[in-house]
Amino acid sequence: MAKKDSSFQAKVAKTAAGAAAYAVKCPKCGEALQPVQLVVSERTPKGSWKFNERYLGACKCTSKEIYG
Repeated sequence: MAKKDSSFQAKVAKTAAGAAAYAVKCPKCGEALQPVQLVVSERTPKGSWKFNERYLGACKCTSKEIYG
């Protein structure tokens, strides 16, 4: 069987096109959301620290709300 000649640019373009088709869009600005992990440290009633981790979607219009 013959080996396919694929350049690096062709492979990157194919991957980017496939990922863009499944990307979640922001309802406000229509831009693709980037997954971001938000870690919040909280003090428990016993006095120890607890780290709550959440995964959010961030874009240009929501970055100020997420990062403060």
